[in-house]
This record gives sequence, C-alpha cells and structure tokens, in this order.
Amino acid sequence: MDVISAAALASAFAKVMGLANQGNAADVQRDLIELQPTVMEVVAENEGVIRENGELKRKLETRESARNVNGVVYFGTDPMPFCGACFGTDGSQIPLLDKQHNHDLICPRCKATPPRPGRATRADEGGGVDPIQPGDEILKGGGR
Repeated sequence: MDVISAAALASAFAKVMGLANQGNAADVQRDLIELQPTVMEVVAENEGVIRENGELKRKLETRESARNVNGVVYFGTDPMPFCGACFGTDGSQIPLLDKQHNHDLICPRCKATPPRPGRATRADEGGGVDPIQPGDEILKGGGR
C-alpha cells in the first residue's frame, strides 16, 4: 500500500467517525463494510513487511558474523568452512568438502578450491583474516 492509499484509508475512517458522531448507524455500517477489504489488505501487507524485515535482519546478522580466511568463510565460532565464492555471490552457505581426504577443500556447488588451511596467500601478509565486503574479489574468484 502506498502513501496515497494510507491517506485515503485514514480519510475514510475519519468520515465513518463523523457519521458515528451524527448517529447515522446505517451509514456507519455501510462505510465500515466498504472499508473492510482495504483494512485486510493493509494488515496482510504489514505482515509481509514484518516477515521481510525479519529475513533481512537474519541475513545481516549472518553477514556480520562471517569471517573470510583466504577465500574460506567461517560464521561466528563455528569451525565449519563454507565457500567464500558462493557466499560472496548470492549469500549461499555451502559447506566445503575435503577433496580426497587430503585437506584440499572444494565447493560441491561452484567447484571453487580455496587454499587448504595453512597455505600462504597474499591475504596472509595482512594478517590472514579479511572482513567480507560486497564485491570482494576473493569471493568472486573462488580460489585455484
């Protein structure tokens, strides 16, 4: 519902209140019946906005808890490695697999192969842990 519709709804309620104050019960009832679908639409839209707001808050909390270590994403204190390429592209949380049990990581979705833990990269020169920012090249490339 846009601002004009909200203003029209408020005006209609003011009209109904005026009729009620004048004692016109039949007119009040008719106007209330006409307003009911609009009120239901506003309530449904509000519920949708509340739901969307909750989803966006959860996504923001997830992004804020993410750490990028050489193209591998970790969330909070969870030791599970996730694909930095997939997370950077669309926010997907794809767990990385241990390729052939030799500690080389691979994403089952995009096939990115970030360096295995302990392998030096340019990110290590700056401390090895980079905060994730939209558009990070390391997230787009996915590794070797």
